[in-house]
Order: sequence, then C-alpha cells, then structure tokens
Amino acid sequence: VMNTLKNLSNELSLNIVGVGTREAITILHTDPQYASRFDVVNLPKWELNQDFLRLLVSYVRLLPLKKQSNLASKEIATLIF
Repeated sequence: VMNTLKNLSNELSLNIVGVGTREAITILHTDPQYASRFDVVNLPKWELNQDFLRLLVSYVRLLPLKKQSNLASKEIATLIF
C-alpha cells in the first residue's frame, strides 16, 4: 500500500494526506523513507461548542442536499459528537 501511495504521489504530483492514530505514526516511522515523506500534524480534539456547530453548518452548505439538513442542531450535533 505504501509503495502504491508513493508511486501515485510521484507520478501524478499528488499530495497525500493521511489520518490515523498515534500507532499509525509509529508504523509510518518504521521506514526512514516514509518518515521523511510525511509530516505529522497533531490536531486538537474538537469540543462540543459553537466552533463545532459552525463546522457542521459549513459542511452542510457544501453538500448538494435537496432537503434542509438539521446536522448542526444541538440535538444531532450531540449525537454525532
């Protein structure tokens, strides 16, 4: 899998973004070549607050939905949080 990602990145000039756990970082760093290709960025955990609700509102605006979504309502936001 890693060789496929490397080849795609090289041949198509793509930037690869991965998401994972701390264990994924450990696995990534077992090979120096892969460790040098990927920067690790730690993102803070979201809180169930106005910023999170704004994120949901922004996300819903991007979706081509026929009906209005209540994704950013406190009730649904709490369920998916």
